[in-house]
Amino acid sequence: MSEPTPDPRLLAARFPARMRWSAATSSFQIEGARTGDGRGRSIWDTQVDVPGWVKDGSTAEPGPDSYHRFGDDIALLRELGVDRYRFSLSWVRIQPDGTGPAETRGLDYYDRLVDGLLDAGITPFPTLYHWDHPQWLEDAGGWLTRDMADRFADYTGIVAGRLGDRVQHWYTINEPVSMSLQGYGLGTLAPARQLLFGALATVHHQLLAHGRAVQALRAAGGAEIGIPNNHTLVRPLHPDDGAAVATYDLLHNRIFADPLLSGAYPDLEAFGLPPMPVRGDDMAVISEPLDFYGVNFYNPTTVTRATEPGPLPFEIVPTPGAPVTGFGPEWPIEPPALRELLIDFRERYGDGLPPSSSARTAPRSPSPTSRPECRTTTASPTSPVTSPPSPTPWTRASTSANTRCGRCWTTSSGPTASRSASGSSTSTSARPSAHPRHPSTGTARSSERHTHDVSPHDQGRSALVPAVHARVAGDLDGPAHAGATAAA
Repeated sequence: MSEPTPDPRLLAARFPARMRWSAATSSFQIEGARTGDGRGRSIWDTQVDVPGWVKDGSTAEPGPDSYHRFGDDIALLRELGVDRYRFSLSWVRIQPDGTGPAETRGLDYYDRLVDGLLDAGITPFPTLYHWDHPQWLEDAGGWLTRDMADRFADYTGIVAGRLGDRVQHWYTINEPVSMSLQGYGLGTLAPARQLLFGALATVHHQLLAHGRAVQALRAAGGAEIGIPNNHTLVRPLHPDDGAAVATYDLLHNRIFADPLLSGAYPDLEAFGLPPMPVRGDDMAVISEPLDFYGVNFYNPTTVTRATEPGPLPFEIVPTPGAPVTGFGPEWPIEPPALRELLIDFRERYGDGLPPSSSARTAPRSPSPTSRPECRTTTASPTSPVTSPPSPTPWTRASTSANTRCGRCWTTSSGPTASRSASGSSTSTSARPSAHPRHPSTGTARSSERHTHDVSPHDQGRSALVPAVHARVAGDLDGPAHAGATAAA
């Protein structure tokens, strides 16, 4: 006989009063209306139209239709009792080609969404970019080109100019690691390029775009600004797998976190990789002080040295003894690994960590003059909790010291295509007063809702093994390269 399900409200009452609960979505997965009100075409519009690329043929049209039914969504959020709502903005709905003037109808939609949330006592927490940049910019090279950082800064300025009088909390770029490794390196996410190490420039250009967005949001009065990334705890399969751990840790964690939190890239050349295409004050821009740092945590990753000769000595293998999710053997369910990862980040980056914290589980500049309060939230998975793992030796490359102030860090929720809100994030702010400038006009419907699984997060992680064994070629700061499309 199964145990009764605990009352979620009683469980929530057991958490500290400072805890804040949130739900999260991404624009392409929930909005629908792909051709409505002047919306442009994004890389995901292109990708879902490729026959066979999405497993069940879903196209996100109409999807959950949040563009027309956001009022229903707000009602659901209020019923859930969340304090915050993390949603992403569709770049092509606001700036159809990624250049030029804004599409006012798109901005009007987000105006109504923001004001509806505020009316409901829910803090809006937008993400500027969740993997869906304009196809027109991708045709010009996308994140392989430095120009994307300029385009993103312009876009951020438009958004901040319209919403900045009411929105104080911002995420910049969601999981740049996913866009670089899966979108450009392996081709398992849009724009489905398979450039292997030719994709490394996308790391730098995304982080540069993030830094410029931080500057624009600060200028508009943003109070809490940060970036969420996908990080993993890397473990060795055998005691002598230290080199394999260090290599994978570099590619999945340090190449993204080090420049943000310490102001410098790790020594890529020590791993046989070319340096990043850094110019002028790029690193100062990238390491603009943050109010929080997001860690989207899905699972630990176990690696071992490669069985075949290659420039990078690792293979990803199943985690011994751990249950797994439906994504397969490389998706172990091991909640204690999140704690280990956060402790590791604290030891690695120290005062480079921003002064706020939260946590989420699912499938490192000058010190600021003041600090917000420390925040913490954890949403646990429904899967069985495994016992804490026994200590294992592993190698971690050293990181240069830094001087940024901070006490802790944050994790944040990733995308969902579900109509039910899920995920978590945090806030120390009181609920905001309502802003009635644009009352909510969402239309309620009694019909059954539709859900489309548009982008399974990581269907091709095992492909990373042969990918990293390829030789580095090409100019990191050069033009775009053509890439093949892969089935998701």
